[in-house]
Amino acid sequence: MKGFVVTARYTDRRLLRIIEDMSGASPEGYYAGVPQLFRIGNPSATSDYYVNADEVPYNVADGPPANCPSDTGPQVGSDGNTLPQAACILNPDTAGTYLNGTDGIPDGAPNARRHYQSAEFEANKNFSNHFLLRVNYRYAKLWGNYEGLARNDNGQFDPGISSLYDFTQGVLGELGDQYLPGWLNTDRRHSGNLYGSYVVPGGFIRISPRA
Repeated sequence: MKGFVVTARYTDRRLLRIIEDMSGASPEGYYAGVPQLFRIGNPSATSDYYVNADEVPYNVADGPPANCPSDTGPQVGSDGNTLPQAACILNPDTAGTYLNGTDGIPDGAPNARRHYQSAEFEANKNFSNHFLLRVNYRYAKLWGNYEGLARNDNGQFDPGISSLYDFTQGVLGELGDQYLPGWLNTDRRHSGNLYGSYVVPGGFIRISPRA
């Protein structure tokens, strides 16, 4: 259309590394006495900041294995019900520590992912023939397991020291799907803006009052 400038843009942003505080204790390990010592770093599937807790799951009904130095005892899951399994910690004296070095084994932290994609279309018409117009529309997707410096799911704003990565996954699955990638809370598929103005030709007619 004459007088219009139409543009299209595609954006692809990927967050592949983050800074967060983390510990080497799993939820069940913490209740069994594994210390929650925090460090700030770059958690990933290959990061090794701690001595991993050597955890062996067992059925609560059967009791802990013989010669188990420390065990979690019955644990309550995220649904409020007692889990059928507990865990035995075979290395309670070194688990979750780092002061004497690490064990060369990844701590089990998941990779942080935040992938934003958008396609935006815009039409602009500068003022001519009595009107101007600005129109844009954006279709976007936001996928991953890490929202960013603020957590929209629990209202937490602690950049770099959020409650994410405070526990390792462990063997009982008490973290559930916390790190399962999916559509993030701030995912907004459709957004658009419209602005325009029009000048009436010749202006408005002014009627003078009668004398």
